Amino acid sequence: DRSRYRVKEERETSVNTVFGHIRFKRRLYVDRQSGKYVYLLDRLLQFEGRGKVSPHLEETAIAFASQGPSYRDSAKRLEQLLGYNVLSHQAIREKLLEKAEQETRAAKRRPARVLFVEVDGLYTKLQRSKKHGMENAIAVVHEGWEKSGKRVRLKNKQHYLHTAGGNFWEGFGDFLAERYEIDENTWLVVNGDGAAWIGECESYFHQCLYMLDRFHVARDLKRFVGHLPSV
Repeated sequence: DRSRYRVKEERETSVNTVFGHIRFKRRLYVDRQSGKYVYLLDRLLQFEGRGKVSPHLEETAIAFASQGPSYRDSAKRLEQLLGYNVLSHQAIREKLLEKAEQETRAAKRRPARVLFVEVDGLYTKLQRSKKHGMENAIAVVHEGWEKSGKRVRLKNKQHYLHTAGGNFWEGFGDFLAERYEIDENTWLVVNGDGAAWIGECESYFHQCLYMLDRFHVARDLKRFVGHLPSV
């Protein structure tokens, strides 16, 4: 429906299936009615676009894990079936647990009109590796502030660590949808250090405000104007 959906851009993704690893491009659309961004191909295929595993392959992995005797054995059987290593034993375990908790998560979703999000890259040093370290994207989301005695604390603070590959904001969007009742009237206030990937938040959420955190604003001001004489 071209009167409702406007093409924004094309993006590439990939998925592991029982037929092998498949790469393809799909269009990102803007829904003029809701203001949300949607991949119509993902909706047609019932594919979340970031999980890297097709629904049928995921069901096969979960079936192997539920039969036992171990997650490692399940990963080995899956590799023998497909001819390539598609999921680690840890990934199979996580998918099994996620499947078991889906109904519980859905029942505990909280209403949300405004969510505050702090986003940054978390650098971790690696031992016994050719790489010196790696950076993982992390987000802290909360519902505002409340007093606790003489202190102020964040309300319902939750953490999201992006480890599944794919786009950070797609993964974070799924994380929010599992925990909050989000619609086109929900506002996100995102705070970050100015990195390009953080600024992309405004293209993924309809109602989104992005701003630089005070620490980096103060640091940059000191760097560029700190040498000037004070008035």
